Amino acid sequence: MERYNKDAMDIEKVLVSEEQITELIDRIAEKIDQDVKEQGGELLLVCVLKGSLIFTSDLARKIKTPLQKTAGDNFLLSH
Repeated sequence: MERYNKDAMDIEKVLVSEEQITELIDRIAEKIDQDVKEQGGELLLVCVLKGSLIFTSDLARKIKTPLQKTAGDNFLLSH
């Protein structure tokens, strides 16, 4: 299922497909789960780059390791 109309969006070429992104997120989540299992401890997932919230949300859904509970605070930092 195509989620966008590339003709309407003036996109010349898709560099990374949705399927490729999903596969990479799956691999990253598996690696995180493996590392946390081997090293122990708790996992805290922090989204720090503007525009990375969707990626971080997709990753958090794929990670099987329980995440630390937080208050869901949002921080705005500037220089």
